[in-house]
Amino acid sequence: MIPARYAAYCPNCGGEVESERLAAGLACARCQPDPAKPPLPGALARFFAQEEALADWARFFAAHVGAPPWPLQRAWAARVVQGRSFAMLAPTGIGKTTFGLLTALWLAREGRRSYLVFPTRLLVAQAAERLRALRAPFVAYTGKPKEKEALLEGERPIGLFTVAFLYKNHARLPRPVDFLFVDDVDSLLKSARNVDRVLELLGFAPEDLEKGLALVRLRRKNPEEAERMAEGLRRKARGVLAVASATARPRSPRVHLFRELLGFEVGTPSFALRKVADLYEEAFGLSQEALWARGAEWARRLGGGGLLFLPGDLPKEAALDLARFLRARGLRAKAYLEPEALEAFRRGEADHLVGFASWRNPLARGLDLPGRVRYALFLGVPKLRFALGEDLAPGELVRLGLALLPLLEDPRLKALVRSLARRPGLQEKEVAPLREALLERLADLAFRARVAESPEVGLTFLGEKPVLVFADVTGYLQASGRTSRLTPAGLTQGLALLLAEDRKAFTALTRRLGYLLEAPPRPVAEVDLEALLKRVDEDRDRLARGERGGLALPERVVVVESPNKARTLAGFFGRPMRRYLPGLVVYEALSEEGYLVVTATRGHVTDLALRGGLYGVETAPAYRPRYHPLRACPEGSVPDPFCPDGRASRPDRDQALEALRSLALEAQDFLLATDPDTEGEKIAWDVLLALRAFGREVARGEFHAVTPRAFLEALRRPREVKEDLVEAQMVRRIADRWIGFALSEDLQKLLGRRGLSAGRVQTPVLGWVIAREREARTRLPFTEVALRGLTLRFPGEVKAKTLLLEVLEEGEREQNPLPPYTTDALLADASREGFRVPEAMALAQDLFEAGLITYHRTDATRVAPEGMALARRLIEARFGPEYARPRPWGEGGAHEAIRPTRPLWPEDLEEAGLLAALPLSEAHGRLYALIFRRFLASQMAPARVREKRLRACLGEACQELTLRVALPFPGFARVWPLGLDPDLEAGPYAVAPKTVRLPKAARYTEGELVAEMKRRGLGRPSTYAATVERLLERRYVVRRGPFLVPTRLGERVYALLTERPPLAPVARRFVGEAFTREVEAWMDRVEAGEDPVPLLRELHRATLALLEALEDEGPS
Repeated sequence: MIPARYAAYCPNCGGEVESERLAAGLACARCQPDPAKPPLPGALARFFAQEEALADWARFFAAHVGAPPWPLQRAWAARVVQGRSFAMLAPTGIGKTTFGLLTALWLAREGRRSYLVFPTRLLVAQAAERLRALRAPFVAYTGKPKEKEALLEGERPIGLFTVAFLYKNHARLPRPVDFLFVDDVDSLLKSARNVDRVLELLGFAPEDLEKGLALVRLRRKNPEEAERMAEGLRRKARGVLAVASATARPRSPRVHLFRELLGFEVGTPSFALRKVADLYEEAFGLSQEALWARGAEWARRLGGGGLLFLPGDLPKEAALDLARFLRARGLRAKAYLEPEALEAFRRGEADHLVGFASWRNPLARGLDLPGRVRYALFLGVPKLRFALGEDLAPGELVRLGLALLPLLEDPRLKALVRSLARRPGLQEKEVAPLREALLERLADLAFRARVAESPEVGLTFLGEKPVLVFADVTGYLQASGRTSRLTPAGLTQGLALLLAEDRKAFTALTRRLGYLLEAPPRPVAEVDLEALLKRVDEDRDRLARGERGGLALPERVVVVESPNKARTLAGFFGRPMRRYLPGLVVYEALSEEGYLVVTATRGHVTDLALRGGLYGVETAPAYRPRYHPLRACPEGSVPDPFCPDGRASRPDRDQALEALRSLALEAQDFLLATDPDTEGEKIAWDVLLALRAFGREVARGEFHAVTPRAFLEALRRPREVKEDLVEAQMVRRIADRWIGFALSEDLQKLLGRRGLSAGRVQTPVLGWVIAREREARTRLPFTEVALRGLTLRFPGEVKAKTLLLEVLEEGEREQNPLPPYTTDALLADASREGFRVPEAMALAQDLFEAGLITYHRTDATRVAPEGMALARRLIEARFGPEYARPRPWGEGGAHEAIRPTRPLWPEDLEEAGLLAALPLSEAHGRLYALIFRRFLASQMAPARVREKRLRACLGEACQELTLRVALPFPGFARVWPLGLDPDLEAGPYAVAPKTVRLPKAARYTEGELVAEMKRRGLGRPSTYAATVERLLERRYVVRRGPFLVPTRLGERVYALLTERPPLAPVARRFVGEAFTREVEAWMDRVEAGEDPVPLLRELHRATLALLEALEDEGPS
């Protein structure tokens, strides 16, 4: 590894330190002169002291409980040790109250005060009994006056009381409080003012609360500024607040004071952990009685512990009818409406419970009996009925509009639906135009006919009122989710079997489940049912035996570079909670691989320093780059303590690194899941060096698609950071810095203006634009003739008015599709579709981070097996098996082509509300459609094309052309259209020739310039867009419509670098294509493991030559 020097990076004093010491887990030589001994007092010493305090807490806990704490309990204790407030997100049974009681008792040994707040006196009494058994010094208020006075006098370090007691007596409670534990935050938040009371106990003054409320308002307009100001307020906290996470959504804005003053959100997190085998059996056309009879057969075969769900659009009485039907066939079944039904099922006196697959039904929504429920059996597809009257709520009306979107033809109505879908909290007056428009459409017989022909939407009538019937995906997921729960024994295996009686609803359900679940529902006949039921029962047996391995969830910190990507990853497992650390937003979620703490560095954390060595690189006695953490300036991030204007820079990535180091106390390990390229590898390396001294395992996670499966696989199979990739990035950055800075300084001196730049890729690309402009200014004469929509162009001026066509050949051939997109191909096509190249790259980054496409910086066309399976599924479902022809398009390698990651047609993004939820714009949708269509076409059968090859002569001027005149089998052209030419016959045609003067060559578009970079081997997928953007930012080129035109400044800069002395004779070589290609090839060899020093030596010589050029000759 190339040795480096890192400023402001010592984990102990924050000073300068060598990368070799960081990699070995050491502080700088001043702090730790003897590697075998601990460092001098500093940040590391404080961390080790906190680690010892945490170990003491763990020993204390084990001594009093008789068992060591669970990893999550230990992580919570780490936050208490560090003085950080938090909400507890955890599975049932982990022991939140035990944690609160033991932590209070541990703190009491040093006389530190704790309050534990419960919703009822009964719970206070139960907690008091536990503390009494531990001989703890406490006072509990259970209603006696003496207890109240003892609490208010502060006679004991531990106080137990109810929310009601807090409400009435908070002003008299002794303070400050070191630890405040709230057992049920929902009961606390029933009065918004309780938020104020809690914060005042923790040392905040009324004026602090007012400032916090002002920050709540500011955050809506300027979240960055609000967070910066909040960090100062949070330092006023004198104690730690720990609360159980909310189950009801808090309504008062005062709840946001917890975020502004304590750095955590009291939201309503949800778990989306699911291990369910989704199965189906076709039952189309069966009568209700026949369907129920088939359901009875399956209930008998699957055994007890079954939840039987009817479609949610049936009346309540249907549940009672089905229960009676099942009992008549010897099954012990009860409907959820029957008295004591739930208790009978819990005790085993009933084998089956009957309810409805609807989020409103308590059987689907709130039942949590993981040891009893084995499977869910759906007697019919879950459905929603929308009666389009005044009773339909605004949100439901918009959902209806999204579902009907593919059937709506009016662009204005479609735009209205899309606009409303992006706006939360809609009122009736806002949706009234949509309600009126949909009623009007449904009164139209032609529209009703389209609905009737739709493969997914049903239409019935209630009197004269139209009623639309849709699959209820939420109802299915909630009901089937009852069979798989996170328990002390782990995540239980579940089974869901759907008897599909309605073809339309089933088609819609399976399509939508396809993009919500990792695997679509499978036919039950294809599954080894006995083996599946065995896994179901083994999980219940473990739970019955009291196994608690499922609570051993380690806290794992996942570091990515983008906040959007962090939010997406955490969102795979439900609605995550958020914490705010200095410089970091942290998302927390429960997964089967651990308690995940996901955060983002916001890109690179360091860059080559602006001071020291040759442009930030020491050259003697060995090459050693100098790095500095990026800090904030008005102009952006700089790797320096000072901004370009001389003012001190503000903390930024250095602050984020400190926050990451602090997470080491609570974490078991770190997974560095930055992007899978050299830039991502360098970010991971810098973070690893910052963390190594803190004694936690730090590994690299790699995935090329942001999907649950890919992410979990990375968690299960971490790897080491690849040092060859890090070196390749370091060398590339040094090359850009040395050549670029040297050339740029020379240019700025010669032209006497700041802000100019040059580079080994940027400058030759500028030369192409200039050369193409010269060709474009050269106009040549052509003769054009038009024939049946076809335009033919002949060189020169031709006076003849008869076009003679001769058919040379006619026949059919197969035309294969293009491969899926690489970066350059995507940018070229996106440019033709009206996107600017930098815009397209930014949109693709968003789509990747939202989990909709694979990694978008790639030269590979390879499609992985799961990609081919995805395509086959989509193609066969819509076009039939004869259209599917999956291809890998390449062999091996980690990188894939750019492709969709979910079975989401472009229109599904809108219908599912994903554009609004992620949130993404219409432009994201257009780019996704381009990627989707190109990928799907690449996996489809070839088109059979009928062609004619003709010779066309206008006077003496002749040319050959091939016309595509028919598509006997369209193949991939169903999604990637092939235009047809007119079917012309042989013979003479009278034409009206027109002489035009056209450019010798067309100017470059942004996309064509990227394609040229790829063709000539300059740049990389990660730099194509940045190169184009830099030419535009420097005003070397400007946009004229879709084309790029060089400016006078651009032409002058290029001439100085390639034509005019004193700079050009030396610079010409280093801004030439040959040198750049040579460097790129050398960098590829470094990436493959070759020694980088010879390349650095060559680059060093080049840089010195450039610097000497002006010194020797001076400006001309």
